[in-house]
Amino acid sequence: MAACDKDALIIPVEKAIAAEMPVVMIDSGLSTPVYDAFLSTNNIPVGANCADVLVNLIGGAGKIGIINFATGTSTTIDREIGFINQIESKYPNIEIVGIQYCDSDPIKVANQATDMIVAESDLKDLWGVNDQATIGVVNAVSVLNKVREIFVVGFDNSADIIAGLKSRTIQGTAVQMPTVMGSEGVQTIIDILNGTPPDSKEVDTGVVMVTLDNFNDEVSQAAPFII
Repeated sequence: MAACDKDALIIPVEKAIAAEMPVVMIDSGLSTPVYDAFLSTNNIPVGANCADVLVNLIGGAGKIGIINFATGTSTTIDREIGFINQIESKYPNIEIVGIQYCDSDPIKVANQATDMIVAESDLKDLWGVNDQATIGVVNAVSVLNKVREIFVVGFDNSADIIAGLKSRTIQGTAVQMPTVMGSEGVQTIIDILNGTPPDSKEVDTGVVMVTLDNFNDEVSQAAPFII
C-alpha cells in the first residue's frame, strides 16, 4: 500500500502485523516503520538534486518558487526537506519566495504559479514537486509568456512532461521507478510469506534525473515512459 497520510495508517498497519499479515509499503511510507518493508524513491537526496539543477540554471543566484502537492505524505515532506536544506546549506544567494500546496490539481497549480510569478516579477525558477504540479507550472509560465525567463524543473514523468522537455518548457525532471516499486513490492510479500524477509526494511528503488543535457543518453531513455 501507499500512504496518503504518514500517520493515519499506522494503527491499521499495526493491526495487520499483529494478525501476522505481511505489510509492504510502496512510494509513500509511514512516520513510524511498523511495516515489513518500504520500497520507494529516497526523496530527500532527490529533492536536493532538483535544487542543484534549478540553481545551476540561473547561475547560483535568484528567486525560486515551489509548488508542492500535499501536506501530509512522507514523499511531500522529504522532497521539500531535501530541496530546502540543499538551498540553505549550499546557496546563500538563492531565495525561496514561497511554497504552495496544490492537491495535485493542475488548474489550482496554474493559479498558484500565476500568482507567484505576478507577485515576484524577478522570479527565475519554479519547482513542481510531482507530475500534476509540474504540468500546472508549465501552463502558467506558458500563458504568461515567461518560457524563456522562468526555468521549470519537475518530478515524475508523463507524456506532457516529456513533451515539455522536448519543447524546452521544462528543463529537467526526476523520473521515479514505479514499475520497480510495484513488481518488487509484490515479490517482497511473496518472499515474506515464504519465510524470507528482506535484509532491510527500507529499499531505494532509484531515480533518474533527466535534463535537456542528458535526455538522449542511454540511462535517461531507459527510465520508465521516456520516449
